Amino acid sequence: MPHLSWQGCWSVWLAAAGLSWLWMRRRPRGPLAMLAILVNLLYACSCQLLMPGAEPLESALAALGLLAIDLAVWFAPESLKQATLRLVRWHAVKIMLTVAAASLVPLGLAELSCRILTGLGVLKYHQAIQTVWRSGHDDWRLATITGDENREPDPVLLWRPVARKPYSAQRFKGPLIQVPKPSDVVRVMCYGDSLTDGPPKGGWVTWLRTMLQDQPPLAGRRVEVVNAGVAGYSSHQGVLRFLQEVDHYQPDLVLVSYGWNDAAQAIGQPDRSFQPPPWPVVVCQRALIRYRAYLVLMYYTRSLRAQPPVAPAGSAHPRVSVEDYLVNLERFRSAAEARGIPIVFLTRPHKLAPAALRQDPTWRGSVPGYNTALTAWVVSRGLPLIDVQQFFEHQPPSLFSDECHLTPEGNHQMAEMIRGRLLEESQGLLRLAASRRTPGPGGSPDRPAGPIHQVSGQGTGAVRR
Repeated sequence: MPHLSWQGCWSVWLAAAGLSWLWMRRRPRGPLAMLAILVNLLYACSCQLLMPGAEPLESALAALGLLAIDLAVWFAPESLKQATLRLVRWHAVKIMLTVAAASLVPLGLAELSCRILTGLGVLKYHQAIQTVWRSGHDDWRLATITGDENREPDPVLLWRPVARKPYSAQRFKGPLIQVPKPSDVVRVMCYGDSLTDGPPKGGWVTWLRTMLQDQPPLAGRRVEVVNAGVAGYSSHQGVLRFLQEVDHYQPDLVLVSYGWNDAAQAIGQPDRSFQPPPWPVVVCQRALIRYRAYLVLMYYTRSLRAQPPVAPAGSAHPRVSVEDYLVNLERFRSAAEARGIPIVFLTRPHKLAPAALRQDPTWRGSVPGYNTALTAWVVSRGLPLIDVQQFFEHQPPSLFSDECHLTPEGNHQMAEMIRGRLLEESQGLLRLAASRRTPGPGGSPDRPAGPIHQVSGQGTGAVRR
């Protein structure tokens, strides 16, 4: 069967249709057969409304449940069947069945129809994440919180990945990781924005994980690369997530890459004081966006809905200022240092050269300033730096899929470059990470066996002092 967007509960609908046909064949126009058809239809509609995006396995299990109910009734004693029919004739039960049929059936059929028609391209629907435009500026934080099916609201982080595909139950893109960390594992955690998060099947972090697994660089140790990137995240959100997770997942090495979303314009409060919408609004919106019928309605009524209010002139400002960006990086550094964890900072790459990008009249023109501030900051503190932007300035622009994201080949080259920086003899950051002692039984972080070497970033590499 071809994969269409209406795959949720498809097997339940097939089971309901097939079982209803069998009931009519066995008991044509019989009251028990009509009741069975109604129950099958209500069951299928309920599954469609309760599991609009169900996986095929979930749908198959639901279909088996329907089959079990029908078989139980089919082979039930005649006395039980007659008792069931007498129960259905009660006035209260008739009212309940009528109300259920009048509400669930139309909604379930509308949802299924919209999924089929949008899957076939007959209808269009509102996409889950869209930029919110206000007076020529773009601030997508509200759209991410209320409209992205792969994110969910978070009172501290503003939003976070969902605990389902394409993420794991731990909200990372990749396999589950063991807690507490095994003694033979060197865990590398990569924090960043959409470039780190990558497409559904993964980007440069996935390539880096594969490279270090296929050719283990440390004898007797497994290098485990964890993708902690989240699309849309600024350094403010990234450091808060890092502080929530560092003691639980016990990384041995941390890579940090932010800057693009920090520079993005905010209409209203910056990230450090931004407040999401009231929780009832968020709950309602996130419940509705699961349904294709609602998204179809949103798409075809968009011209009737009120447009966002125009922002006052001069009210736009960065989500995270350069000064706050450096404060967030310092929080990353101090938290890692307190736990004896080596940390490496990456510049955020973009397609245009810095000089050309600075000419952009939108907020994008300020992006190179974040890389400049990062480079000066790490050099002043003798920290590791991998200048990803400088690396891609010497590569073809075709490695970028848009202004700030990479093609599959670009992600592969970035992973190869980072792997080389982590393994080169002059730096040895992976070897340094491997020298950390395994945490004790309580899971508390421990200091490394030896001192952490300070390294300074020059160009695209880093040199140990």
